[in-house]
Amino acid sequence: MDASTTTSPSSYGLPLFNTSPRTPDEIARIRGTTSKQVEKRREQNRLSQRAYRDRKEKYQRELEDQIAEWKQKQEELVKSYASQTEEVLRLKAQIEVLRTEVVSLQSGLPAMWGQVDQFSQDFDLVPH
Repeated sequence: MDASTTTSPSSYGLPLFNTSPRTPDEIARIRGTTSKQVEKRREQNRLSQRAYRDRKEKYQRELEDQIAEWKQKQEELVKSYASQTEEVLRLKAQIEVLRTEVVSLQSGLPAMWGQVDQFSQDFDLVPH
């Protein structure tokens, strides 16, 4: 017989493997083990799956906590940035006021020199 003339269960629309759940006795018979061993293995698998789900949930909670912490830090940084920006603007305005005052004082300085010299002659730091 050549390969083209052979028939397989899949050619009739049947699955190659039985997909229905099997009883522990059926599995044991196929594997050559006892049904107690099959049940023990199933229980071990259930416990392993539960442990995995628990670890996954714990890791997810930790990530969510970390996200919440980072969001809070980001909010604090935004507030700090806004506060520092206001302070910078306030200081720039103060610098501009002081510059204007310095320019005003420098422009009036030559006129004041005569008054300062006269004042310094009249003023005695050490009383006699």
